[in-house]
Amino acid sequence: MNFFKLFLLTSLYLFISCASRKKSKNSADILFDQIDKSHTENNSVERDTLRSSLENFDISTLDSAHQKAFWFNAYGFFMEDYLTDKHEYLNSQDFDNHKFIIARDTLTASKLMVKLAQFQDPRLLVFIDFFTTNSSKSKDIILTKNIEQELDDLTYKFINDSSLVRVKKDIKRVYYPEYFDWQLQLDSSWSNSKTFILKYHTKSSQIANYQFKAY
Repeated sequence: MNFFKLFLLTSLYLFISCASRKKSKNSADILFDQIDKSHTENNSVERDTLRSSLENFDISTLDSAHQKAFWFNAYGFFMEDYLTDKHEYLNSQDFDNHKFIIARDTLTASKLMVKLAQFQDPRLLVFIDFFTTNSSKSKDIILTKNIEQELDDLTYKFINDSSLVRVKKDIKRVYYPEYFDWQLQLDSSWSNSKTFILKYHTKSSQIANYQFKAY
Protein backbone atom coordinates (compact mmCIF):
# COMPACT_ATOMS: atom_id res chain seq x y z
CA MET A 1 0.00 0.00 0.00
CA ASN A 2 2.79 2.42 0.91
CA PHE A 3 4.52 1.65 -2.34
CA PHE A 4 1.29 2.27 -4.25
CA LYS A 5 0.81 5.63 -2.52
CA LEU A 6 4.39 6.57 -3.24
CA PHE A 7 3.89 5.64 -6.88
CA LEU A 8 0.76 7.81 -7.12
CA LEU A 9 2.45 10.78 -5.45
CA THR A 10 5.50 10.48 -7.69
CA SER A 11 3.32 10.24 -10.80
CA LEU A 12 1.31 13.27 -9.72
CA TYR A 13 4.49 15.27 -9.08
CA LEU A 14 5.91 14.38 -12.49
CA PHE A 15 2.63 15.27 -14.18
CA ILE A 16 2.48 18.69 -12.49
CA SER A 17 6.16 19.37 -13.25
CA CYS A 18 5.74 18.49 -16.93
CA ALA A 19 2.57 20.57 -17.18
CA SER A 20 4.33 23.52 -15.57
CA ARG A 21 7.27 23.30 -17.95
CA LYS A 22 4.94 22.98 -20.90
CA LYS A 23 2.98 26.05 -19.80
CA SER A 24 6.17 28.11 -19.46
CA LYS A 25 7.38 27.04 -22.86
CA ASN A 26 4.04 27.86 -24.43
CA SER A 27 3.95 31.31 -22.82
CA ALA A 28 7.37 32.08 -24.29
CA ASP A 29 6.36 30.70 -27.69
CA ILE A 30 3.21 32.82 -27.70
CA LEU A 31 5.14 35.97 -26.83
CA PHE A 32 7.84 35.48 -29.47
CA ASP A 33 5.20 34.56 -32.05
CA GLN A 34 3.55 37.90 -31.28
CA ILE A 35 6.90 39.66 -31.71
CA ASP A 36 7.41 37.97 -35.05
CA LYS A 37 3.82 38.71 -36.15
CA SER A 38 4.07 42.37 -35.14
CA HIS A 39 7.31 42.63 -37.09
CA THR A 40 5.80 40.94 -40.17
CA GLU A 41 2.38 42.57 -40.28
CA ASN A 42 3.29 45.90 -38.63
CA ASN A 43 -0.22 47.14 -37.86
CA SER A 44 -1.62 48.93 -34.84
CA VAL A 45 -3.70 45.98 -33.62
CA GLU A 46 -0.72 43.63 -33.52
CA ARG A 47 1.41 46.31 -31.87
CA ASP A 48 -1.23 46.94 -29.20
CA THR A 49 -1.37 43.20 -28.50
CA LEU A 50 2.40 42.99 -28.26
CA ARG A 51 2.63 46.08 -26.02
CA SER A 52 0.17 44.53 -23.60
CA SER A 53 2.09 41.25 -23.62
CA LEU A 54 5.42 42.96 -22.96
CA GLU A 55 3.90 45.00 -20.15
CA ASN A 56 2.33 42.04 -18.37
CA PHE A 57 4.65 39.16 -19.17
CA ASP A 58 6.07 37.09 -16.30
CA ILE A 59 9.78 37.21 -17.05
CA SER A 60 10.49 34.44 -14.54
CA THR A 61 9.00 31.90 -16.98
CA LEU A 62 11.88 32.45 -19.41
CA ASP A 63 15.34 30.89 -19.40
CA SER A 64 18.40 33.15 -19.60
CA ALA A 65 18.60 33.14 -23.41
CA HIS A 66 14.95 34.10 -23.79
CA GLN A 67 15.26 36.75 -21.08
CA LYS A 68 18.09 38.27 -23.10
CA ALA A 69 15.88 38.30 -26.19
CA PHE A 70 12.93 39.67 -24.19
CA TRP A 71 14.80 42.75 -22.93
CA PHE A 72 16.42 43.30 -26.33
CA ASN A 73 13.06 43.21 -28.11
CA ALA A 74 11.39 45.28 -25.39
CA TYR A 75 14.01 48.01 -25.66
CA GLY A 76 13.64 48.24 -29.43
CA PHE A 77 9.84 48.09 -29.30
CA PHE A 78 9.38 50.81 -26.69
CA MET A 79 11.89 53.15 -28.35
CA GLU A 80 9.87 52.87 -31.55
CA ASP A 81 6.62 53.15 -29.57
CA TYR A 82 7.87 56.39 -27.99
CA LEU A 83 8.66 57.80 -31.44
CA THR A 84 5.21 56.85 -32.75
CA ASP A 85 3.48 58.45 -29.76
CA LYS A 86 5.63 61.57 -29.30
CA HIS A 87 6.77 62.06 -32.92
CA GLU A 88 10.30 62.60 -31.66
CA TYR A 89 13.25 60.53 -30.51
CA LEU A 90 13.85 59.90 -26.83
CA ASN A 91 16.10 62.73 -25.65
CA SER A 92 18.78 62.55 -22.94
CA GLN A 93 16.46 63.96 -20.27
CA ASP A 94 13.63 61.52 -21.02
CA PHE A 95 16.17 58.68 -21.14
CA ASP A 96 16.38 58.92 -17.35
CA ASN A 97 12.85 60.14 -16.64
CA HIS A 98 10.29 58.71 -19.08
CA LYS A 99 8.81 55.52 -17.65
CA PHE A 100 7.75 52.36 -19.46
CA ILE A 101 5.80 49.42 -18.01
CA ILE A 102 7.66 46.24 -18.94
CA ALA A 103 7.35 42.77 -17.41
CA ARG A 104 5.10 44.14 -14.66
CA ASP A 105 7.71 46.69 -13.65
CA THR A 106 8.11 50.43 -14.23
CA LEU A 107 11.43 51.24 -15.88
CA THR A 108 13.20 54.15 -17.52
CA ALA A 109 15.28 53.67 -20.66
CA SER A 110 18.45 53.87 -18.57
CA LYS A 111 17.16 51.07 -16.33
CA LEU A 112 16.38 49.06 -19.45
CA MET A 113 19.98 49.50 -20.53
CA VAL A 114 21.09 48.06 -17.20
CA LYS A 115 18.85 45.05 -17.84
CA LEU A 116 20.67 44.45 -21.12
CA ALA A 117 24.11 45.07 -19.64
CA GLN A 118 23.61 42.33 -17.04
CA PHE A 119 23.96 39.70 -19.77
CA GLN A 120 27.49 40.93 -20.56
CA ASP A 121 26.91 40.48 -24.28
CA PRO A 122 28.33 43.39 -26.33
CA ARG A 123 26.17 42.36 -29.28
CA LEU A 124 23.20 43.68 -27.32
CA LEU A 125 24.86 46.90 -26.24
CA VAL A 126 25.92 48.21 -29.66
CA PHE A 127 22.25 48.44 -30.63
CA ILE A 128 21.18 50.61 -27.69
CA ASP A 129 22.09 53.97 -29.20
CA PHE A 130 20.83 52.82 -32.59
CA PHE A 131 17.44 51.95 -31.07
CA THR A 132 17.27 55.36 -29.39
CA THR A 133 18.28 57.52 -32.37
CA ASN A 134 16.90 55.35 -35.18
CA SER A 135 13.68 54.19 -33.55
CA SER A 136 11.81 54.09 -36.85
CA LYS A 137 14.16 51.31 -38.03
CA SER A 138 14.18 49.30 -34.82
CA LYS A 139 11.23 47.17 -35.92
CA ASP A 140 13.64 45.45 -38.31
CA ILE A 141 15.85 44.34 -35.41
CA ILE A 142 14.20 41.55 -33.42
CA LEU A 143 15.04 38.20 -31.87
CA THR A 144 12.56 35.32 -32.04
CA LYS A 145 13.43 31.61 -32.13
CA ASN A 146 17.12 30.98 -32.85
CA ILE A 147 18.33 33.73 -30.53
CA GLU A 148 22.10 33.33 -30.65
CA GLN A 149 22.21 32.87 -34.43
CA GLU A 150 19.81 35.75 -35.02
CA LEU A 151 21.83 38.02 -32.76
CA ASP A 152 25.03 37.06 -34.57
CA ASP A 153 23.36 37.72 -37.94
CA LEU A 154 22.05 41.11 -36.80
CA THR A 155 25.46 42.11 -35.46
CA TYR A 156 27.17 40.95 -38.65
CA LYS A 157 24.75 43.03 -40.74
CA PHE A 158 25.11 46.02 -38.41
CA ILE A 159 28.92 46.03 -38.40
CA ASN A 160 29.05 45.69 -42.19
CA ASP A 161 26.70 48.62 -42.78
CA SER A 162 29.03 51.15 -44.42
CA SER A 163 26.96 54.06 -43.13
CA LEU A 164 27.81 52.99 -39.55
CA VAL A 165 31.28 51.44 -39.77
CA ARG A 166 33.13 53.39 -42.45
CA VAL A 167 36.25 51.92 -44.04
CA LYS A 168 38.56 54.42 -45.75
CA LYS A 169 41.08 52.43 -47.78
CA ASP A 170 42.99 55.46 -49.06
CA ILE A 171 44.03 56.52 -45.55
CA LYS A 172 43.82 53.06 -43.96
CA ARG A 173 41.36 54.11 -41.31
CA VAL A 174 38.11 52.74 -39.94
CA TYR A 175 35.55 55.08 -38.40
CA TYR A 176 32.96 53.67 -36.03
CA PRO A 177 30.19 55.20 -33.85
CA GLU A 178 31.61 56.73 -30.67
CA TYR A 179 29.01 55.07 -28.47
CA PHE A 180 30.64 51.70 -29.22
CA ASP A 181 33.40 52.63 -26.79
CA TRP A 182 31.27 53.46 -23.79
CA GLN A 183 28.76 50.67 -24.44
CA LEU A 184 31.47 48.05 -24.66
CA GLN A 185 33.00 49.28 -21.40
CA LEU A 186 30.01 47.64 -19.73
CA ASP A 187 31.35 44.26 -20.80
CA SER A 188 34.89 43.44 -19.71
CA SER A 189 35.13 40.47 -22.08
CA TRP A 190 35.90 42.83 -24.96
CA SER A 191 39.09 44.86 -24.79
CA ASN A 192 38.03 47.55 -27.26
CA SER A 193 35.75 48.42 -30.16
CA LYS A 194 38.35 47.38 -32.73
CA THR A 195 38.34 43.82 -31.40
CA PHE A 196 34.56 43.71 -31.61
CA ILE A 197 34.41 45.12 -35.15
CA LEU A 198 37.09 42.75 -36.47
CA LYS A 199 35.14 39.76 -35.16
CA TYR A 200 32.18 40.56 -37.42
CA HIS A 201 33.52 42.58 -40.34
CA THR A 202 33.79 40.80 -43.69
CA LYS A 203 37.11 42.53 -44.40
CA SER A 204 38.66 41.94 -41.00
CA SER A 205 41.91 40.57 -42.43
CA GLN A 206 42.29 43.63 -44.68
CA ILE A 207 41.53 46.25 -42.04
CA ALA A 208 43.25 44.63 -39.05
CA ASN A 209 46.22 46.99 -39.35
CA TYR A 210 44.13 50.08 -40.06
CA GLN A 211 43.75 52.86 -37.53
CA PHE A 212 40.38 52.73 -35.77
CA LYS A 213 38.81 56.02 -34.76
CA ALA A 214 35.46 56.93 -33.23
CA TYR A 215 33.24 59.59 -34.77
